[in-house]
Amino acid sequence: MSRDELAAFYASYNNICNPHAFSELMDLVGAHLVVNGKVCTAEEYVADLHLVVDAFPDYEWAVQRLVIEDPWISVHLKDSGTHISPYAHR
Repeated sequence: MSRDELAAFYASYNNICNPHAFSELMDLVGAHLVVNGKVCTAEEYVADLHLVVDAFPDYEWAVQRLVIEDPWISVHLKDSGTHISPYAHR
């Protein structure tokens, strides 16, 4: 993928995350992912995202910086949301 295609790919990913339409991520992520250094399944990843928005229902990810070096994408995000219940991290 070109740099522009990777940037568009990440934008489509973030456009799914912000409205919390996480089931749509299954078409964008692999069967296994590495998140914060730990391997998880796509289903576990989506379940963890649901834990976040259960505790922060208006949670949003805002891109601050996007660095692309094919095939890698590095993103600096500013996260925000209103905390209304305990966050149960897996």
